[in-house]
Amino acid sequence: MNEEAVAKEIAENGWCLVPDFLTGADLDAATAAMEAYFPDPEGGEVDAEEIGRLKHAVPFPFTSNALNRVGLDPRVLAVAGHLLGTADLRLTSSFIQAKYGTAYGESRDQTLHNDAWAASSLLHPRTDGLYQRLFGILYLTDVTTDTAPTYVVDRVDHLGLPLITSTGKASYEKDQYPELYERERPVPAARGSLLLFVGDIVHRGSAYRAETGRRLACFFNIHAAAARWTDKHLWSLRPASPNWPVFRDLMVELAPEQRHLLGFPPPGDQYWTPETIRHLGELYPGIDVTPYRAAPVGSR
Repeated sequence: MNEEAVAKEIAENGWCLVPDFLTGADLDAATAAMEAYFPDPEGGEVDAEEIGRLKHAVPFPFTSNALNRVGLDPRVLAVAGHLLGTADLRLTSSFIQAKYGTAYGESRDQTLHNDAWAASSLLHPRTDGLYQRLFGILYLTDVTTDTAPTYVVDRVDHLGLPLITSTGKASYEKDQYPELYERERPVPAARGSLLLFVGDIVHRGSAYRAETGRRLACFFNIHAAAARWTDKHLWSLRPASPNWPVFRDLMVELAPEQRHLLGFPPPGDQYWTPETIRHLGELYPGIDVTPYRAAPVGSR
């Protein structure tokens, strides 16, 4: 994966499909982790009634670091850095989702929309430089036209559309914008592919139309720290939480720039003192504190 070339394609077209983003053991591990949340109905483990009771979207952090690492992948950070022009990035949100065949209930077609508007933002979004958001969807099953592909049209500016309509929406109803639905096209994707796009691309999720099977996907989006008014999905874990050991191991494994994506102070930040570095090692046994100790630290 050539991160700079991917970022250039996104800047020009609004989106890019990266095949084979995950392969081999990494792909199998992420898929197995998803299956713990969303069982295979054809495997006989669950029936249609049980599928209906599943929570079909689960937020970060997950019970497996094979999934937690997806939105923190260094290749994703590199693309985001090229696109936004900064390495000071934040993970806005991440979640996993399953859509199942019609034998297990109906899914729905979304309306074409843009994601430039942050849910809790008080400011009109900018769609350039630091103020963009990078979105990603990692597909952990093959996606065809019958298994809930993402549909894309083009960037808002290219289409001559407003980011928010006269009715105050960031979506475009079919009866009011029929030409958009004539131009949309699905994005089929092989298992392990990553779809990356910016917030001002007009797109939509689609219904799962095949009778059987499921579509498994991991979603995430990233913004620059400078756009601090951008909405942020809040997660909260304490050492007493059941999922803490998994998250603790993740923090030990990550590089400083990956931790920073979650809001972790970077090396050299005034937060770091001999005392806070000591607490860091106590909270995350096995973590390499050297980068934080080597950089100039704040005063106690």
